[in-house]
Amino acid sequence: MKQRKSRRAKRWWDIVHLGSGVGWFGVALCQLVLNVISRVTADAGLRQAAHKIGHTLDIWLLIPLVLLALVSGVVLAWRSNWGVFRHWWIVVKLVATLALMTFSAIWLGGWIGTAVELALTTPPDYFEVRNKLLAGSIFNNVSILLMVVISVFKPWGRIRQVTPG
Repeated sequence: MKQRKSRRAKRWWDIVHLGSGVGWFGVALCQLVLNVISRVTADAGLRQAAHKIGHTLDIWLLIPLVLLALVSGVVLAWRSNWGVFRHWWIVVKLVATLALMTFSAIWLGGWIGTAVELALTTPPDYFEVRNKLLAGSIFNNVSILLMVVISVFKPWGRIRQVTPG
């Protein structure tokens, strides 16, 4: 009976992890589309609206989904034979998730706020921040796809354990 509960719990953690990862990628794709729209339109109101929507997605969806993917990934690794620090692919994904979370919250979040403020005008500062947002969105999407590839192929093997003595 205990094994049955354990298997059921793992399936729920799998669903949470896959769902939050897919959601994270979906929000990242939406932000990429919004940044492309802000890049190609001449309509200042549309530019500002695209940045406001991107900011809303960032606060209300992206950050919670990344945190959920992070927590569920650690729980899955910890409760399995893979372990959190036994295989390189898990450590790389953990570090990449933390790095993307930090990058998205600090830099992209800051750039979106600046873009919202400057979008109705067209000073050189706005063009610079708009280009940073587009590059950052591309970087996020490519990074997420690379993490999916790492999850499928599980490269680099086990981390060698150092034995004392």
